[in-house]
Amino acid sequence: MISFTFTKSRNVVAAAGLSVLAACATPPPPPPPPPPPVVAVPSRPLPPFGAAANTFIPPVGVDGLRQTVNSHVSSAQRIWNFRSAYNVAALNCLQVQYGGILDGYKSYLTKYKRDLDRINKTVEGEWRKAEGTGYMRARDSYTTQVYNYWALPPVLPRFCEAVAQIAQQEQLTPSPSVDVMSETGLARLEGIFGDFYSAFEQYRVDSAAWDAKYGATYGYSQMQYTNAAYAPPVYINPPPVASAPQAAVSACPANAGSAQGATTTDIC
Repeated sequence: MISFTFTKSRNVVAAAGLSVLAACATPPPPPPPPPPPVVAVPSRPLPPFGAAANTFIPPVGVDGLRQTVNSHVSSAQRIWNFRSAYNVAALNCLQVQYGGILDGYKSYLTKYKRDLDRINKTVEGEWRKAEGTGYMRARDSYTTQVYNYWALPPVLPRFCEAVAQIAQQEQLTPSPSVDVMSETGLARLEGIFGDFYSAFEQYRVDSAAWDAKYGATYGYSQMQYTNAAYAPPVYINPPPVASAPQAAVSACPANAGSAQGATTTDIC
């Protein structure tokens, strides 16, 4: 009995020692934290229609109208600006799907020749009254702006499509007058450019939001705004002038080229 009791006591002591050692052992390290969730970074916003990031966008005036070559001008000047738009299309929209533009433009010049001569004289009188003896240079400068406005590269494909549809519509359902056709056509073209300007302004908003969220990590957008100042017409709503008949003045730029084998004289 004594031997048995001694052996049992030794076992109890050994078990107690193991318990003490276990209590002093270093606990295992905690499991590693889960990896951070993958954040999908949206693509950096890009200018619409493939435009350059520094494209100048005409501002909206206090009257709610965008300040372009077609704002705050007389009705005669607006008709002449549509004629310029048609001319730009005939010179630049040379793809086969736009083949009806050149014929449509020639028909426009022929059908409304007397009206266009009258309107040209009216516009010339407005410029003479506003600018005096230097009116020709001022008008030529403005006309260059008008041609460049209509030939804006990012908008040109949609511009060509719209003019082709205008030409086709005129062939199917002729307008009652040059005033109706020109004003209706001009409003349609202005809508296309207005859509581009609005899309570009939204791009600027989206680009700024992307930079605020991701720019510090992935680099800021290379946004550079042009310092160019848009020069609007030099007069605002000039009154009609009943002047003596004057020689018609061509508003076709001197460097206008030919299209589809037509000479500049044929088109302008």
